[in-house]
Amino acid sequence: MGPERDPTIGALRAAAIESGWRVFQRSAGGDESSCAVELWSNGAILRSCLSETEFDPDLVPHLVFDRYCRSLARLPGSAAEGAPLVPSCCQLAELLPPEPSSIADRWSASSVRGGLSAVIGQGTDGPRSLDLVSDGPHLLVAGTTGSGKSELLRTIVSAISLTHSPDRVNFLFVDFKGGSGLGPLLDLPQCVGMLTDLSEHELERTLSSLRAEVRMREATLSKAGSLICQHIGPKPAEPGRGESGRRSRFPILPVLYL
Repeated sequence: MGPERDPTIGALRAAAIESGWRVFQRSAGGDESSCAVELWSNGAILRSCLSETEFDPDLVPHLVFDRYCRSLARLPGSAAEGAPLVPSCCQLAELLPPEPSSIADRWSASSVRGGLSAVIGQGTDGPRSLDLVSDGPHLLVAGTTGSGKSELLRTIVSAISLTHSPDRVNFLFVDFKGGSGLGPLLDLPQCVGMLTDLSEHELERTLSSLRAEVRMREATLSKAGSLICQHIGPKPAEPGRGESGRRSRFPILPVLYL
């Protein structure tokens, strides 16, 4: 529809020309294949069957483009207003309250269920978790310097410690940042030690200890008739032996993560 039929378009066109803008007007009944706009990093050109006109386009500002892309990412195929958004920041204490009573309740609850889950953040549909048993047991975190690798590892370790007791899991930190990456978590009851690149003489001793630990666990699991730790479930107490007798026969083997 041209400006002669819509006064709003006509007024907008007149205001743009008065402000020094170059206005390209195309009639509603024109052939779409007869013209095209090509955008470059330093300009643009309008091509038609009759002429070619170079011009400087008013590109979308970065913040406007960023908001638009984020609105499209709210839900697959939808940019509806009011759709849930991933929060810009989230504190672990908001997801796993650090009060002693709350920690005790989570430790008690985790002792009767499998897995080794860790809450690592907040998504559009609630807390997001990572399970080092069903999703693991190995985990690789990659990224450039300053991308948050150490922060993610601290979050995972803290979340597991807030959810699982030292009877369920132990951590041995191997920190080649001189201890600055995981050092703040040394006081966790689940932490059994830390090695750094500043203590090379301790590495061989630790490797020897780990080999001995693996052999001990292999022997223990062999006696229990199981090859995988999580396959060992609660067994009824033998007559006359009670719970303490069963535990002495099948010692608790906390999961050890390096």
